[in-house]
Amino acid sequence: MKYILWFICCFLSPAILASTGDFGVEVDVTTIGLFPPKLESVTVATVKEGSSADRAGVQVGDKIVSINGCNIPGCSAFKAKRMMNVEQGETAQFQLLTAADELRTIDLLAE
Repeated sequence: MKYILWFICCFLSPAILASTGDFGVEVDVTTIGLFPPKLESVTVATVKEGSSADRAGVQVGDKIVSINGCNIPGCSAFKAKRMMNVEQGETAQFQLLTAADELRTIDLLAE
């Protein structure tokens, strides 16, 4: 059973989490299951101009296939939230699948 849950996007969007750093992306998330929900897909919906993500070349439509080594599909939504809940100045590693089917690994700085 597939769900596109808006509130999971909120869990993953650092801009919405209080007192955390911001990587400069908002994402669309598809999950599977409820207890616990697991990420099925995470797609970049917006990239904030001038952000860490923008400087790294992240594009709208890129698919995030790993967050700090937690592979998507299959990563617990709660685990992904914890990994994205970083302070300013900390980094997180992302693997992205681009529109050209290129797999990129990038480290983004929370600002």
